Amino acid sequence: MFHLRLYRGIHFDQRRPGAFEAFAGNFLRRINAEFAAAGDFAGGVVEHVGRAFGENAVALQVGVGAEAEEDFAGVVQALRFAPRAKRFRERSLTPGADVPRIAATTGSLMDIPFLTLAALTRNTNDAGSGDRLNLTINVGGIDVAVAEFVADHPRSRGYLRRAEAVVSFQTTSLTDSSVRIGTRGDDAWAPQRILLIGQDSRNRVHPIAMETDLTQWLSTDASEGALTIPLRLLAPAQLNTPIRRVLLVVRTANEDDAGTDDPVQLQITGSGTIFFSQAINTQDDLDRGKSNWYEFPVVAASAFTLSDLRNAHAEATLTMLGDDAWLPGGLFLFGLDTASGRPTQVIPLAEQAVWRDGWLSTDADEGREVAHLHI
Repeated sequence: MFHLRLYRGIHFDQRRPGAFEAFAGNFLRRINAEFAAAGDFAGGVVEHVGRAFGENAVALQVGVGAEAEEDFAGVVQALRFAPRAKRFRERSLTPGADVPRIAATTGSLMDIPFLTLAALTRNTNDAGSGDRLNLTINVGGIDVAVAEFVADHPRSRGYLRRAEAVVSFQTTSLTDSSVRIGTRGDDAWAPQRILLIGQDSRNRVHPIAMETDLTQWLSTDASEGALTIPLRLLAPAQLNTPIRRVLLVVRTANEDDAGTDDPVQLQITGSGTIFFSQAINTQDDLDRGKSNWYEFPVVAASAFTLSDLRNAHAEATLTMLGDDAWLPGGLFLFGLDTASGRPTQVIPLAEQAVWRDGWLSTDADEGREVAHLHI
């Protein structure tokens, strides 16, 4: 169910009603306005303009695209106008915010203030694209969430970007055709993997839909690819599901010298046990403003569960193995329940959607050597 009426008496501006419709900037296409923002999580893309609905089935939705500063905090991707103006708008999160809590299970009603799109482009000639992507969540013929994602999604690179989206819906009302991703241009894009992530009003992480091993191309030119493709739903994550792979999606901040060529060690440890350890030989991966999608196998005999990690009071750590300092922009860490192919469950382990731990380096004058991520 989509609960627009519950919001009728609520002002979305914290201090007072604001002139939110007074856009400052150039209007493009379907009323796309530019306005300042801090952040994005690149390696993927978000964007769209669709429909909201009102009491008399009057539909009106305006999509707003914002060119954000590249450093992960999101892009206001759509505005929804229904009775009392329900809307999507941009928000910049700053260091010092409360540590997000991770949800292992999903209730029937989801209230989603944030949507994040993560993707990996195929390593194929001309696979990358600079065109906008649009993502739609449809329930019973109504687009209850529509978001547009901007930023290049180049060949063989990851993508990660977030949008603020105030929307509620019953998860039981979603089907495998409810979530669709499409493109806004004819510069064809060849995705290999796509993951849609929601964060609820308590800042918990909910993986919503995912596709892997994709073969389709996306383009507005029908001779080059499909306009949209569906993303199948994921099952709710369970505490006792064995984790067969670890997925790390990370973006480097878009600041001077933020990138590094030095390796980074990812570990999950607790109560004296090393559950997982993997060195990431980054080479040119962690460049300024770039995103990366890393999948690592977990040996079958060493498979662990989220329950195991919590019982061991485990944490994930990122350790720099060199003095070429690195500044992440944000990251998500997940467990996957299959050894290969498309997972059934994507289990949230840790995240800093907006990085709060500063620079990492073995040189104490440049940053800390280890970042600790709560599980």
